Amino acid sequence: MVQDANDKPKALPKAKYMRVILWIITILVLVIVGKNLWSQYNGQHSFLTKQVAYLENKISLLSQGAHPDSEAGSVIKPIDEKTFTDLQIRDAYFMVRIAATILQNNHDIAAAIELLNTAQEHLSNLQGEKIELAKTLLAADITKLSAIQTSDTRALQDNLALLDKLAVILPLKHEPVEVSQNVTTIKDSTANTAIQNILSEAKTIVKIRKKPAGDAPLSDATIEIKRAQFRLLMEQIRWALFYKDADVYKTSIVKMQQLLPEIFDINSDVVKRFVTILNEMSKAQINVDVPNIQDSVNALKALLVG
Repeated sequence: MVQDANDKPKALPKAKYMRVILWIITILVLVIVGKNLWSQYNGQHSFLTKQVAYLENKISLLSQGAHPDSEAGSVIKPIDEKTFTDLQIRDAYFMVRIAATILQNNHDIAAAIELLNTAQEHLSNLQGEKIELAKTLLAADITKLSAIQTSDTRALQDNLALLDKLAVILPLKHEPVEVSQNVTTIKDSTANTAIQNILSEAKTIVKIRKKPAGDAPLSDATIEIKRAQFRLLMEQIRWALFYKDADVYKTSIVKMQQLLPEIFDINSDVVKRFVTILNEMSKAQINVDVPNIQDSVNALKALLVG
């Protein structure tokens, strides 16, 4: 005797619980990653902001003919040529040292070149054998840095922001299929045996071929899992771009390129645009070997010592 499955109370689909759990895990991961990135960025930004403000304040005082170390509200006194020269050398040294730190920690070549050019301007009107040596070393470092071919980080960040927007509207490859929770139970052993015999005889007549797994519709749970993986890969690319980690950057893009056709319709115009941008980003060089500018730092430090 066969019991009708409709007589049984309907169970809540497990896929819904799976989606809730996956969303919670994804949100927690994104919050942790975002907090870490913001903390690192805020610390570096604060350090550079203080250094720039310090230098701008000294330049302002120098333009008024005042000693940059004089207290606020004090009488402005003219400075002699030697003091002016010493101050220019000290400012140039600070700028070059900051440039060296930026190159070592962030590999920010554009910022380093700007600082070196500013340091060169501070030394432009000064004369002396050691000063000329420092100028020569600075010019050589600027030339070496300018010759390095790097990708535009700002453009990569803009492309990543565009991918974030497109990822929300990417059409699925298949419509999701709910996994049925209703199971028909066969209690009558005689009926069960008869059905098994019929199926056994059918196999001798008809050859049954399984449909390829790649063509099968995806369940809600599978789609949510793959989407979570997709979002995590996006965050890995963002992290790698911020920290200039070329290995993580390349690996994450390759994995995303492999995951795309599994869950999204590659014939869609939106997906094609996503793929085009992702392929363009895969060619970027986010991390390069930067030259050492310690010779320039040492030359200016020697000028300060005397």
